[in-house]
Amino acid sequence: MKKNLLNLSVALAMLLLPGLTNAQRYLSEVFSNLTVSTNVQYAENISIFPPPTPTNIPLVMDV
Repeated sequence: MKKNLLNLSVALAMLLLPGLTNAQRYLSEVFSNLTVSTNVQYAENISIFPPPTPTNIPLVMDV
């Protein structure tokens, strides 16, 4: 019984402790000076709506 309780407590500690230590990750600013490029096209997708002909839709992202 003691061994089962020990195994259960170790398993719970392994599941809970990493979440507590990583909770501080996004609270402090990492980079203070950023330049953001918006609407950078990285690919195209073919859309079949609206019919009758398929059209290319550009896929864009912010970098």
